[in-house]
Amino acid sequence: MPTTTPNLGLKKPLGNEIFNRQVYNENLDLMDQNAAKKMVLDAHLANYTQELKTVSKQSVTLPHGLSVLNAPRAAQLKPKFKGRQLVNLLGRDGNCEDAGKWGKIYGDLSLDTDKVYGNNSIKLASTAVNDYCVLFSRNIDIDPNKHYILIGNVKLTSGKNAYVRCCKIDGSISIGTTKLVTTTGGWQLSYAKITPTQLARFTQIRVDGVLAASAIGQMANFDGIRLYEITQAEYNEIDTLTPEQFAERYPYVDSFQCVQNPAVRVEGENLFNPLNYKGVGGAGVNFIDFYPTKISIKNASSQAIAVYSFKLIPNQVYTLRVKKNFKEYGAADVYANNQETFLKGTGAGELVQFTTPAQFDTIDIFFYNSVNNIPEIIFSDIMLVLGDRLPTELKPHNPSHLYLQTPLYEGETLEEIDGNWVRTKKWEKKVLDGSLPWENWTRDTGIKRVRVPIVNAVRYFGFCVKYDGKVLISQTNGDLPHPGDTFFVYDNNYVYFDINITECGWGENYTPTVDEIKAYFMGWKMHQTGLAGAPYVSGNKYWANIAKTKGGVDLTGCVDGVDYNVTTIPTTSYPEWTPYLLHYQLATPTTEVVPHEGELTLHEGENQVEVFEGVVVRELAKPYTAGNGITSINGGSPSAVTNNKALQILAVYKNKIVDFSWQKSARTSLIDIYGIGAANIMDVSKYDPTAQYSVTYQALPEEFTAPLLSVDATYDTNIKSTVDTLVDELAKVATKADVGFKSVSDHLADLAAHGGIQHKNILHNWDFRKKPVNQRGISVYSGGGYSLDRWRTTSSVMQVNIYDGFIKVSNADTGAKSFSQIIESLLPGYYALSVMLSDGSVFSATAHVNEDVALGATGKHTNAQTLIPGLSVLIGDLNGYPAFKIVIDTGKSFNIAAAKLERGKISTLSNDTPADYGEQLALCQRYATFIGYQEFRVSHIATDYLTFTIPIPVTMRLTPSLEKGSIIVMNVSSTQQSGFTLQYQARDNGIRVVTTKASHGLSDAILRINADALFSADL
Repeated sequence: MPTTTPNLGLKKPLGNEIFNRQVYNENLDLMDQNAAKKMVLDAHLANYTQELKTVSKQSVTLPHGLSVLNAPRAAQLKPKFKGRQLVNLLGRDGNCEDAGKWGKIYGDLSLDTDKVYGNNSIKLASTAVNDYCVLFSRNIDIDPNKHYILIGNVKLTSGKNAYVRCCKIDGSISIGTTKLVTTTGGWQLSYAKITPTQLARFTQIRVDGVLAASAIGQMANFDGIRLYEITQAEYNEIDTLTPEQFAERYPYVDSFQCVQNPAVRVEGENLFNPLNYKGVGGAGVNFIDFYPTKISIKNASSQAIAVYSFKLIPNQVYTLRVKKNFKEYGAADVYANNQETFLKGTGAGELVQFTTPAQFDTIDIFFYNSVNNIPEIIFSDIMLVLGDRLPTELKPHNPSHLYLQTPLYEGETLEEIDGNWVRTKKWEKKVLDGSLPWENWTRDTGIKRVRVPIVNAVRYFGFCVKYDGKVLISQTNGDLPHPGDTFFVYDNNYVYFDINITECGWGENYTPTVDEIKAYFMGWKMHQTGLAGAPYVSGNKYWANIAKTKGGVDLTGCVDGVDYNVTTIPTTSYPEWTPYLLHYQLATPTTEVVPHEGELTLHEGENQVEVFEGVVVRELAKPYTAGNGITSINGGSPSAVTNNKALQILAVYKNKIVDFSWQKSARTSLIDIYGIGAANIMDVSKYDPTAQYSVTYQALPEEFTAPLLSVDATYDTNIKSTVDTLVDELAKVATKADVGFKSVSDHLADLAAHGGIQHKNILHNWDFRKKPVNQRGISVYSGGGYSLDRWRTTSSVMQVNIYDGFIKVSNADTGAKSFSQIIESLLPGYYALSVMLSDGSVFSATAHVNEDVALGATGKHTNAQTLIPGLSVLIGDLNGYPAFKIVIDTGKSFNIAAAKLERGKISTLSNDTPADYGEQLALCQRYATFIGYQEFRVSHIATDYLTFTIPIPVTMRLTPSLEKGSIIVMNVSSTQQSGFTLQYQARDNGIRVVTTKASHGLSDAILRINADALFSADL
């Protein structure tokens, strides 16, 4: 018998054994098979060798919104962002929230809650037969050498057709007309491209909404009207876009918006996000675990439902799997379009594949009991997968995100360089309010020209958004005459504004003072008694509230019987006022490192990637708990609002850790102060009032940001590039760790004298570098008393000026005076007293506080310690308390950036990070609380008194007094009631107001804070 070779297994004869043809052929077949295996192995080896030798990176362009990215292996995704801006030359008028901003011809205008954006659209109803009914805009300045696009949302209810057009300002010549809307019943988006040839050298145009009517009472609605300047390239590309691409690229925005806070999110393997919990219906739903999600339905006598909501890609296959302990008793159904369209359900099974529709808002998944009165149905191991292939085992939801906190203008880029996210900064934004050093410059017929300094600006280029949303385009020269509502940037580091005298109130021959210019930029129009609608000429000066009186058109300066005049020059603004906002291009671009959260990781296989913008990261939340026990963020009470109107809540954090107890919700329509998104805790036991909550959310885009067009990104596709990237990232981490270790070592050495720790700052509101707490709202304080929260001067001729990055404290008195903070409680011992000046230099001294000084005994103080000539510090008595005093010699002034009082003998102020504004505000609100214009319903009625409760974010230290403001009692018809006396009482998170009047006769009442109120419990 032949034997076989040990390696290849070939047969070989023994001795003189005959080797037949069959055995020979078998050997050939075996050799061929082994050769084939070797070829495969060689190919694999060559492939892996290549992957280990060469670097391979894949470039990809990620579209705005959701898309699929198929990665050959797990890798980091590295995006690069490009800035963009949209300038709506209609300002805020095109949001169609105020019919009074539009004129009308042969039609009546009214607001209608059937809308596309915001709260309302404008309904145009015909008042003539067989004619064109028109709503028309104010005149709009344009450059006749540029291209534009006019866009509008139109809904025809009845009539021949409706459309939007640009035309000559008298309406006689159409310049560009959108497609006619001829079908009734739904909103349609249409646009018109406009060329320099069509503009025919016009420098002003108007925008019309037109209804072609055949009978009286026919109607059309208009919303989201915008007029954007576009490039020649955009003009050429527009007709190639799909309707969805067009709507996403050119959405409605108010006035001027650049890309703000760009973001990317990646989800792979399991898309089932526990934070997408939407709510429950019926009784019996419990959550055994939130992450990973495990849902229980116990003893439900009727159908009980847990709902989750998801943003998914249109026309895409997804797979849902859920394990159930009783398959036949529980089910999961998939719906689209806010539960209007049923897609598929698991039934008694555990798996369902579904395809998303071509158009939808969200996908909702319902988990419910299909049979009643079952002891317990448990849904677990839930997976939602892109495509039709499920992993063999449960994968947790493991997304990654990158949130960047920066504006990004046209021509700017944002990319990661050496571990930092770096913006090429070519634009600057400046809020133009009363805090700036305004100057009167010159005048011309009908206008006043004022100016304010800026730095590093490109001449004759920029955009300015006026308080009413109107976009002002920079003039190309500074020669007079100019019309009002114009501005220009000059290369002498000033920006100039030409203001209509009918708007500012300064008469033709009147020269405004600096303070009067500041008052205008804080929202006040100057006039004389009884003539709020005319410029000031002579006599007593009054100032009308521009926002309340719509520029003082009412000759009395009153609205609905409320007098909004003031008789002394205003030094503060008010919540309804929106200051001018300047965007200007920098003559010399710079770079800056921007804050970010997160890194992006691709999973092997298909990933769902979302490109979006407008994310506000970990803003300090102000939860509000209602009487029914529900706690809300951005809902329930104006005190709980986010700083920007929210489109959606992304995550809530409790003491910096994600809190799954919060239920995200979305309103069916926008509510003006809140937006759409909110978060709620339904079970009061899951809310901890002692914890610090923060919230990450996406702001309402039309008021916050322009959309990104797309994002270029790269990722590794083979072993070497992946390993090289990881090594590079580890090297960056190690470098940062070394730098951090050295910094810590230096810091510890520096602090060794006092135990190696950084001491707490005993002072409140100590940091003036960014945004000090200033609830009184004044930019220049004089006259003695409190200024910035918790700080006061001890002389009527001291002055505190608030600037960007520091405060300037001046003493014009005949002797040394102090800028002081009273301390409620102080222990005896050694203290370090420090002051940082605006150039960053820190000066400090050590003082020993004995028991008398610590108790605030009259006349007791530490020795004054001179820091630099004219500036000294001490701790001494003030109003029966100890106080930290910055003492300034007569005739001296100092620019102060920060101050610190700490235990020990060594100052650590230079090591302190900037103060947390929210934390400092909360500390200050215990002593003083600002409340803007609001109304509150009566909470208790007795024969001779009424009780109201004003909710406040922080419980005040004792019963406050009303330092400033006006509070009145009204009946429910908003008629003021006279004869009441008011008393205030401190309560937990509230101020109780008791209004007394014998036999007042009211069965219901309203308390109105008529002018901004400041309740003070200051020391």
